[in-house]
Amino acid sequence: MTVALSLGSYLEFLSKEYLGDFIRDGGASVKFLVSPDPTAIERAHAGLAEAAAAEGYVYARIDAAVTKVHQIDQLFFALARQVDWEALAARFVRGAYDAVSFPVPDEPGELRVAAAASRHRVDHRELYRSVRRGPRRRRAGCGAGLAPW
Repeated sequence: MTVALSLGSYLEFLSKEYLGDFIRDGGASVKFLVSPDPTAIERAHAGLAEAAAAEGYVYARIDAAVTKVHQIDQLFFALARQVDWEALAARFVRGAYDAVSFPVPDEPGELRVAAAASRHRVDHRELYRSVRRGPRRRRAGCGAGLAPW
């Protein structure tokens, strides 16, 4: 017996069970969408992009009619063209500063270690070391603990 889900139900399932749990916990898989209705495909892509953004993921749309998906380099290049690498790197660096309790504003230039250290009145070398050690220290259960100037 085949059970049919509406597009809305399927997107809700993907958002909660797949993106919110399975992928967040380290799972991975590939999903294919095939439909004779181009409008349904557009709605599905819009819904998937919205669900991915809500979970903090990067969403890319790859169409096998345009990209040779059987060639991994072509798949990678198609994906890479869609990613805003500067914004992704900035988000990662902001997260690293946040993780060691030294948040930075969204202004250009504030991601530099010297600017962040000056803003928080700490030595730039210590802030640099703390940001680099952050993931290791979090796994060990330690705090940031930088002394001011």
